[in-house]
Amino acid sequence: MQNFKRKMFEAALSVMSDERVKWIIGQTKSIAASGKLSPEELDELVKKIISDEIERWLILNELKEKGPLTVKELSEALNMPENKVVKHLIALLSLYRRVSIVGVKEDGWYIFSASLESSGG
Repeated sequence: MQNFKRKMFEAALSVMSDERVKWIIGQTKSIAASGKLSPEELDELVKKIISDEIERWLILNELKEKGPLTVKELSEALNMPENKVVKHLIALLSLYRRVSIVGVKEDGWYIFSASLESSGG
């Protein structure tokens, strides 16, 4: 449990220094002033973005520490539902190019690895 708390703390620190997160936080006043989102909706959006980024950091960190893993292995290691792991892997694979598929296990599960250019969390 202590190790998980440490990883969550590291993830939060890393995410708060991420340029995308800094940008959205910096834009909150102008978004709120535009009236397109209520303060509550904006707050929920920022929380969701930060939560997603923390979960993606945890996935990347797990791949870096333990080497190539499947969705099922990531799900079990992070105590995260498989569908959520898949959603994040799709973003990390196609949008951010932070992970890659490096093979397929005999049971049919794709094996994911942190991409070489993936230096940060």
